[in-house]
Amino acid sequence: MTESTTTNYTDEQIKALLAQKLRDSSPEDFLQVVEQEKEIVKKVKETSAFSKEVTKVLLFMSLMKDYAKRDYTDVSATTVVAVGFGLAYLISPIDLIPDFAPGGIGFVDDIILLGLVWLLVRDEIKPYVAWKAKQDPRYNDVRIELYGA
Repeated sequence: MTESTTTNYTDEQIKALLAQKLRDSSPEDFLQVVEQEKEIVKKVKETSAFSKEVTKVLLFMSLMKDYAKRDYTDVSATTVVAVGFGLAYLISPIDLIPDFAPGGIGFVDDIILLGLVWLLVRDEIKPYVAWKAKQDPRYNDVRIELYGA
């Protein structure tokens, strides 16, 4: 099986898995992901395959914490489920491709899932980034990095 075939097969598996979670889950199913923040952040920051995803993961974690505390709830249930599932998948011991697979291929499914989640939620969480930047000026850098000027 070529790498291209493997990636396409994985893309379809991940899309199906995400669609199933969006259909069958509620935000409450994923709010506990905030309790695993240290583990998620450590994995993303220490794994070079995630170097381009760090800002998104930190933003997703911030959104989940603010949603769980009810500080920011102007976001759809679909977005909360997608973000929560994406974060939970990062540290799940059950992956479509195990993280320990040789050559870094074990992170392909994680990165594809994060990319799909980002494409699904980026427009809806843009107001969250603006809201967060009013409270914490460091989020202006996040806004610029993810959305441009």
